[in-house]
Amino acid sequence: MKQVLRSTELWPWLGAALLLLSVPVLNGYPLVYSDTGTYLRTAFEGYVPPDRPVWYGLFLRWTSLNGTTLWGPVVVQCLLTAFVAVRSLRSMVPHPLEARLPVLLLGLVLFTGIGWYAGQLMPDIFTGIGIASLLQLLLGRHGPVGQWTWALILLLSLALHAGNAPILLLLCLGLAPVVLRSGRGHRMRLIGVLSLVLVGWWLPPLAASWSTGAPSSRPAHVFLMGRLIDSGVLPELLQERCPGSGWELCAWKDSLPNNSQDFLWNPESPVYAMGGWAATRQEYGLIVKEALTTPGLTQRFISNTLAGTVRQLTDLHIGNGLLGTWYASPESPPFHQIEKHVPHELSAFRSSVMNRDEMRARSVLRLADMLLWLGWLLTAGALVAIAARWDRLAVNMRILVLAALMALVANALVCAGVSTVADRFQTRMSWVLPLLVWPLAVDLLQRRQR
Repeated sequence: MKQVLRSTELWPWLGAALLLLSVPVLNGYPLVYSDTGTYLRTAFEGYVPPDRPVWYGLFLRWTSLNGTTLWGPVVVQCLLTAFVAVRSLRSMVPHPLEARLPVLLLGLVLFTGIGWYAGQLMPDIFTGIGIASLLQLLLGRHGPVGQWTWALILLLSLALHAGNAPILLLLCLGLAPVVLRSGRGHRMRLIGVLSLVLVGWWLPPLAASWSTGAPSSRPAHVFLMGRLIDSGVLPELLQERCPGSGWELCAWKDSLPNNSQDFLWNPESPVYAMGGWAATRQEYGLIVKEALTTPGLTQRFISNTLAGTVRQLTDLHIGNGLLGTWYASPESPPFHQIEKHVPHELSAFRSSVMNRDEMRARSVLRLADMLLWLGWLLTAGALVAIAARWDRLAVNMRILVLAALMALVANALVCAGVSTVADRFQTRMSWVLPLLVWPLAVDLLQRRQR
């Protein structure tokens, strides 16, 4: 099916975008998170953060028309998410579900977190967008325009969020045994998609380094050190190897932060005492390598990561990190950046539901969480219906279902293994599985009735 936007497809796309925009519109302003302040600083001050790429900051600057309005980025995000959702729904079973397309889109907005993340000044929505675009390239039927469109969306997703590349790479590797048995055409597509993921992983940081003159953003060594603290591996390793190793970190072996979050963000952390993220890359890289190649410590790290993966898979909440009167105070990074660079929208930001009325916001989030869990019940029912008629599915449909399940696990594994367990990391994925299995389950039930 050629990916050319015809007039009959324009209205579902725009309608889906308006549904997604309903979340920030009802809030009264685009949703923010504490990290939003860093991205806005990157956008308008040229700040190069050591722990994340500059590209989402530049995305905010360009789509806000250089600070004219911060509604611009969420409008673009909602339009892009709507395009991906409509195309993905149609690619499952295009013709029989055309009349049910609005119902499926409304269901996604009500029973998943898609609107909450598309309407947020954060790059989290691009994890699901990247997965959907990868699957379209791997399994969809597109002409040259469609292939280039999905490739560009995939590269954009990889550039805007550093965590997307390992997730998508892990998904490709997980799908490889299935795809390699399904024919030469699929094998060649897998090689092409894998190559694209690798290019998207390495090229954006290098391009940012060339354009800004700052070191390339490669924060994995610090995040992994945080994970070594959470798993109990780092304290034991330092006790065994210090002072004979010559590591500067040995000076803190008896006074390490209690957890990864303190290690990453506390100004008194050894990271900053040793010169910051870039300055610690060589030593921390050696320590991580030593920890992950030492028998006993490796097993402990793997065991802790797998346990964290299970917790991450079940940690599904829209996110208390979205609300709080703290955001509307001058001490918060989002407030400071909006006041400084988009002052004409400060009043609207302060009066939004999430920032002004914490009790009402908590009630809204509780309702959103209830609908989210109801959505997962619907998805579980859809998976049961699909499993009952698994032998009737085409090869592409089987791979899509398996890929959607693998994507959830890959996301949880990467977050638990490299960063930390947090509700927003898994909830940002809450729309990917329903997007692929709901229409397929409806189609199977229709065919069974006929």
